[in-house]
Amino acid sequence: MNARLAAFVFLIGLAKAQVFEGRKVSVQMGHWVDDGAEPGTPATVCIEGPPRRQCYTAPGDFGRTPYIRPLALGDGASALLFAPGGLSGIHLALLKPGDGDKLEEIFASAVEISYWGRFAVWTDVMPSPVFVTAETSPRPEGPSHFRVTTYTRQRRALRYTKVDEYLTAGVYELYKADVLAAEKREVLARLKRLTE
Repeated sequence: MNARLAAFVFLIGLAKAQVFEGRKVSVQMGHWVDDGAEPGTPATVCIEGPPRRQCYTAPGDFGRTPYIRPLALGDGASALLFAPGGLSGIHLALLKPGDGDKLEEIFASAVEISYWGRFAVWTDVMPSPVFVTAETSPRPEGPSHFRVTTYTRQRRALRYTKVDEYLTAGVYELYKADVLAAEKREVLARLKRLTE
């Protein structure tokens, strides 16, 4: 999903109350200096009690209009996708209730994409959603290759790890092509080979 589109989708969704596992979701956006020209403070997402309020604060300056989406992960598990923007791009966090007052990040390592990057959540290809990102060189001029990275759920753990990464054979126009839709067949073929 294009970073700007993700922000727009979130703004449309603000009119509807977000709920995760029967608990209200609240977001505190970061504060920005010079109308966003300078780094600001990060955004925070919380799920309200009972049993208690639990929160996650994005790292660095990722405080702009977050995209939020509850997701079923299979086996009765669920998580909250939280994707706030910053000066450098978008931070993706997949969250579940943790111990105490924290929401626990279940991506095994930080997932961030630039504003030229894309991300998608495919819920129709495996028992648990597949997360895919596509990243190109900073400020690409003309068609370019994208690095496609795939994250899947570990079989026995509620943890998502990077399982594959490749550079596209073809080139794509930055704002004219849906890179991940075009690469979906290749991503799935590579996943199949990895699981055989």
